[in-house]
Amino acid sequence: MFKTIKARLLVVVLLPLCFLGFSGTSKFLEDMKTVKRMEDIQSLTELAVQTSALIHETQKERGYTVGFLKSGGTVFTTELPNQRKSTDTKATALREFLADFDLSSHGPEVQGQFEDGLARLEKIQANRSAISSRSMKTGDAIRYYTGMHKLFLSSIAAMAHRSEDAGLAQSLTSFAIFLEGKERGGIERALMSGALATNSMEGAALKKLAEIVARQHEYFATFQRTSTPKEYDIFETAMSKPAAKVAEDMVQDTFALALSVEDPSNLGSELSAPTWFEASTSRLGLLKEIERGLAAHLIADANSIQEQASASMTFNGGLGILSIILVAAAGLWIFRSIMYRVRGLVDSIDRVDKQHDLSLRIDDQTHDELSSVSASFDKLVGSLQDILRSVDGVSTSLSEDASQVGSSSQSLAVGATQQAANLQSISTQVGSILEQIKRNTDSAQSATSLAHTSETSACKGMEHMNIMGTAMDEIAASSDRISDIIKTIDELAFQTNLLALNANVEAARAGEAGRGFAVVAEEVRSLAQRSAEAARNTASVITESTQCAQRGVSIAAQASVALSEISQSTNQVNSLLGEIAKASEDQTDAIASVNQGISELDEVTQYNAAHSEELAAAADQTASECKHLARLVSQFKLEASESDKVSAPVIVQQNKAPSSSTGSCEKPDSNTPSPPSIAPTEPASLATATYDQCESFDDADFDSQLDTF
Repeated sequence: MFKTIKARLLVVVLLPLCFLGFSGTSKFLEDMKTVKRMEDIQSLTELAVQTSALIHETQKERGYTVGFLKSGGTVFTTELPNQRKSTDTKATALREFLADFDLSSHGPEVQGQFEDGLARLEKIQANRSAISSRSMKTGDAIRYYTGMHKLFLSSIAAMAHRSEDAGLAQSLTSFAIFLEGKERGGIERALMSGALATNSMEGAALKKLAEIVARQHEYFATFQRTSTPKEYDIFETAMSKPAAKVAEDMVQDTFALALSVEDPSNLGSELSAPTWFEASTSRLGLLKEIERGLAAHLIADANSIQEQASASMTFNGGLGILSIILVAAAGLWIFRSIMYRVRGLVDSIDRVDKQHDLSLRIDDQTHDELSSVSASFDKLVGSLQDILRSVDGVSTSLSEDASQVGSSSQSLAVGATQQAANLQSISTQVGSILEQIKRNTDSAQSATSLAHTSETSACKGMEHMNIMGTAMDEIAASSDRISDIIKTIDELAFQTNLLALNANVEAARAGEAGRGFAVVAEEVRSLAQRSAEAARNTASVITESTQCAQRGVSIAAQASVALSEISQSTNQVNSLLGEIAKASEDQTDAIASVNQGISELDEVTQYNAAHSEELAAAADQTASECKHLARLVSQFKLEASESDKVSAPVIVQQNKAPSSSTGSCEKPDSNTPSPPSIAPTEPASLATATYDQCESFDDADFDSQLDTF
């Protein structure tokens, strides 16, 4: 499969065409689906607008109904019938819109809830009759309208899930949330109308009203979080108007009044039901204004997305068709031009293969991949030409050199014999040197042993000097302690002398009675003076002994240092002698290796002498083979003659656009430029490929020839 160049080129052309067709069709169908979805969203948005308009009117009708029933038919007797007509108008408009609207195409959720809401709407006339006769309870009336609103609002919320556009789905969701909040505003209006119509708001009613108000604020807060800034700006602008504030203040005042009175069944409020209804309706009118703004924004977004999808569909369709046409035209043109030029390359290769003409050169002036092939072909043929020229010259030189090698081999044999004799003499002398080095090694080892003994003796002397230094240090320390004791004795003698003087003074004062005591004191004083003198003499002797001990310690330290230096020097001598012994051993090994190498060299020399004659014979054989190689090279044409210079085939790029046919070649017309020439060129029989030759071109044969080449 795809074994020929033609098939491969067709694959190269068809693959992008298929890809462009597939991608263009996919994009076109996707844009069509987007347009259809936007049309559905637009119709759903219009349905939501129609439905919200009906809900707005039924909300007002619910408020009037609650006030009417709560007041016993005394309030809103005129407003209620008028509002019913407005509701009927919106219901009729919704039914007319649904006449051309297919609910089933928008999913079962939207269809089911909307049809349930329409079923409730069909019961409105019967419920109105019951309300007019006041046979329906207020709670039932509220539940009827509220249930119908819930179904319609749920269907609008379900519409948001039909959109695959995130922004539009978010806007639909925000719109549904807003309508839920507006519905709670309508319920608030109805409950307040009933309470004010009866002038009472007991616990259950107050609780229900508070719940509805809280739910309303919750929906509007959720709308603020989910809406876009533009949508919330519409809401904020409308709700900042005074009408909205008035209705909210009325609700707050009613709450405060209901919580402050003792009897909730009698509020005593000054606010009437019609006044409240009018204010609440104004507020709901603002919400209706917001609703219209949001609906218009939704429709505008849907229209914008639909227009973008339509424009994209048109653009992508046209671009895809144009791309397919351009790729097909370019592929066909490339296919035909390549096949036309390949024919010329095949003819050139055939000439080299069949005629052994290495003087051929392709003169291709184009600048594409096939011109690179032509240049590579020229380079290859030129290299072969140069190689064969070199081989021719080398074979001649090699033949001459082989003769010289033969004579040189004979001379080498004689020289090798003389060299073997010289090597025997050198081997004997090296053996004598080896014996002398062994004797030097033994002497170095003996000197190393003596040096080691001297080092040991020096270490022992250093140890004895260290012991003597330690003893001298202990003597010096004992002398210091004796000196301290002598000082203490001297101080005691001094104190005794002072006491003896004091005793003499006291004896002199005593007169005759103290004479004997004075004699004793004089003796004690004399003994104290002799003790002090002896202590000073002893201290002097101890000081001299200490100084002598210190000098002995210093001398012992110097002797220890000298012995240490002797030990280090001896150690260094020992190391040097060890190195000398090691070097001698290494020299012994080296000389032994040299001796062995000389012996081996002697063997090799003898071997070379034996094979020199064989080399001479091989040189003669080589000269014979070089002559044979020269005869083979002479079969190739290495230089071009003047008579060979004619045109040779090389395909050039065609200027004419290819036709719609799928053939690999086309017949050249008068506008097609002739192929560039090559030098040297082939005979007329091998000139530029004709149209018939191009038509009969065999891709498989070309591939096999190219592989052979």
